[in-house]
Formats: sequence, C-alpha cells, structure tokens
Amino acid sequence: VAAVMEADRLAGNPIRIIMLKARQWGGSTLIQVYMAWIQSCHRRNWHSLICSQVKDTSTGIRGMYTRLLADYPAELWDGDEPPRFRPYERSTNVREISGRGCRVTVSSIQNQDAVRGADFAMAHLSETAFWPATRTRTPADLIRAVCGSVALIPYSLVAMESTANGVGNYFH
Repeated sequence: VAAVMEADRLAGNPIRIIMLKARQWGGSTLIQVYMAWIQSCHRRNWHSLICSQVKDTSTGIRGMYTRLLADYPAELWDGDEPPRFRPYERSTNVREISGRGCRVTVSSIQNQDAVRGADFAMAHLSETAFWPATRTRTPADLIRAVCGSVALIPYSLVAMESTANGVGNYFH
C-alpha cells in the first residue's frame, strides 16, 4: 500500500487509493502515518481530514498521529517549534501541528456540514462500508463534498478504506 501511494507521489500525481482491509491489519495506521510524513517533512500549511462512521473513530485515528509526534526524533524535525498538536481556534475537531502550519480535522458522516468549505489537501476516509445512508445524508454526498475540495495536484491525497460489510453499501 505504501508503495502504491509512493509511486503516485514520485510520479508527481495526486495520490488516490481505495483499500479493502482486514481488521487490525494496520491499514488505517499506514495511511495516517503516510499523511503525517507529508505534513511533517514535505508540505507546510497542508491540511488534512480524518473522517469515519463516528467521530470517536476519527479521533482514535488522530491519536496515532499524536503518538507519532510525541516520539518524533528532534534531530529529524523540520518545524519552527517542537512536534506536537496544539488546539486550533478553540476547536475540538481541529488540531494544528506546531511549527508546520498543517491542520488535522476529525469528522464523521454524521456531521457532513462540518467539512464543507474547508481547505483540505488530504483526506483519510475510514470504514466507509459502515457509513449509513439516511433520508438527510448519504456517503456519496460526503465523498463528493470532500473529494471535490481536494485539488488534483501533487502530494494531494484521498484514501478511502474499509473492512468489508456485505453488499449494496456505498463502499461495495
């Protein structure tokens, strides 16, 4: 999976991936660490979204990133301040990487309006097979809103991943 994403990056292409994964395989972690690498080493002011079926799952994925920053070797850090997340404008959903100007936003399909109008360069869409369709919101609506905001430029990334959940759902 890393080789697929890296091949796109090295070719100067937008990075796009859809991954069917096994539970506890590490696919979400791999995608998040790859995005962290881009934000920590390659791009400043390069904002990302983590969106899953519920916000707690998205926050858990961001927690992997928090641990990465806490253990980041100081001699490798290319930031104006030590690596850590800090609050962004008192938002509980948005954190900024100190010294890099990159924001990481968490959201869920249950609050689609929270992602509209944002400036995302990367999006990690997790467990999309479990995103419910209701009378007022659908997975397709959120995917369209997110993917329409991530430009088709080098280093931009959209990763959609999920464990399987039968047939007939959006991810299937």
